[in-house]
Amino acid sequence: MNNNNPIRGTLFLGTPGIHLDVRDQNFLISTPAVNEDRAEATRSPREYTSIVISTNQGSISMEAIKLAMQHQLEVLWLDEKDTNYARIWYSRPTVATILRQAQLRRQGTAAGITDVMQWLREGEEQRAQYLSELKALSTRSMAGPVMEAWKSASRTLSEYVGEDTDALLQLEAACDAAWYEVLRSLLPPDLAFVARSSRPAPDPANALFDYAHNWLHARIDRCLLLAGLDPGIGYVHGNRLELPHLVADFSPAFRPIVDFMVMQVLLNRAVDLTGFHTVAGSCQILRPTRSSMADYLINELHAIREDLQGRKQSYYTLMQDSANRYAQSIRPKVAKDD
Repeated sequence: MNNNNPIRGTLFLGTPGIHLDVRDQNFLISTPAVNEDRAEATRSPREYTSIVISTNQGSISMEAIKLAMQHQLEVLWLDEKDTNYARIWYSRPTVATILRQAQLRRQGTAAGITDVMQWLREGEEQRAQYLSELKALSTRSMAGPVMEAWKSASRTLSEYVGEDTDALLQLEAACDAAWYEVLRSLLPPDLAFVARSSRPAPDPANALFDYAHNWLHARIDRCLLLAGLDPGIGYVHGNRLELPHLVADFSPAFRPIVDFMVMQVLLNRAVDLTGFHTVAGSCQILRPTRSSMADYLINELHAIREDLQGRKQSYYTLMQDSANRYAQSIRPKVAKDD
């Protein structure tokens, strides 16, 4: 994949024996030499890094973690199945105490459900916007019934009024299923997936969707924390997605962005299909392809674009602004003394 934005990217520690340390306020990457006993070391300027990801092959010094925190960089650890099992982030705990209480007060109320409905509606608007661009990229014509099924499900979800969270989740699931049928119909036969399925992902397309969604959830988690919100306190989704509750509630507004990115990769064949390995029905992304995909997502999220209101900003800035605006909207107003 092309790296069009070298300013901010992923520092991926995937080589066996790799170690991350600090020298002169920059990251120092040490790797064992292939045919020698001595180690090789290279510097990675911290200003070129937006996120540090380590597999179980690497190690990170405490000084490197401190440097990352000083510059508000997220640090993630992946297990042998490339699942994010731990992370460290920069946060503002004093603001979080006030906002956490505000979030708790919205749990089980119409206000919390209304918040989630707004994020779901925003996601459906984003899907409609990106669909026209995807149809221009695809060489396949979309079947009318497939499109109508999604439009009908999207309209039903967007028009829902009520406080029955189970009914809302059923409408969301039906809408998601119809949406991925639309995406599937745009892919060539050798890349198409039978249905959206995860854990395990049965094919490369589903594996890329899973990876992109997990990556997005980690970014949203960070945005919520930086806004002072508690990602674990949500209103509708609960533990259903095995995510922090507010991340699961908030992510539908931005999931269409990464869906669009994955479809771009597939339709442009920007990923090598030999970069996947299937074992017992589980398709896994090999490390070079995964690292390339992470760089692509970061570059795209930091690319400056024009949003629906005509403002020029990056997707990542849009996510952080949305989290900040939500935090401000639920923060208790302090009465002024007369």
